[in-house]
Order: sequence, then C-alpha cells, then structure tokens
Amino acid sequence: MEWVYIEDLKDYIGKDVELRGWVWRSRSSGKISFITFRDGTGFLQVVVERSTIGDKKFKEASNGNINNRQRKGERRGKGTGRSGAFGRGY
Repeated sequence: MEWVYIEDLKDYIGKDVELRGWVWRSRSSGKISFITFRDGTGFLQVVVERSTIGDKKFKEASNGNINNRQRKGERRGKGTGRSGAFGRGY
C-alpha cells in the first residue's frame, strides 16, 4: 500500500493508500464518528461508521485512538480514497 500526503489524495481516488499524521480533533454522534486527521500538507475528515467496524473499534476511534495509539503522536491510517473531499485554507 502506497503512503501519500493529504495534499496528493486527489490523485488517488478509488485507490488504497496509507496516511501518516496526527488526529487534530474528533467528535461522535453515537453511530458515526468524524475524525479530523492532519499531516504537514493539510487536513482530512475521516468518517467512521459503527456498523462498519464494530463497537470496540468504533469506541477506540471515537476517543482518538487509532491503531492502539492515543491522540498524541504519529498515526497511520489505511483506506480507500473517495471523491467529495472538502478543503479549508489553513
């Protein structure tokens, strides 16, 4: 799986990629969690659905815990790029 920067994700729609960065913030509404992930090139909103990953992993993700690491420090995430991404000028 190829490691890419957030700024380059537009070139990887429909492809499996790995991201490395930090959890900037997260919020949850019970069935769905929104995680703002960042690296040195930008921000990305990750959407996690409880029905897709199960209760245990959903609880971990909602608390900012990805791959058994707490919110502080580097994270690695794997997934498939989808269109519909948004951007903000930071």
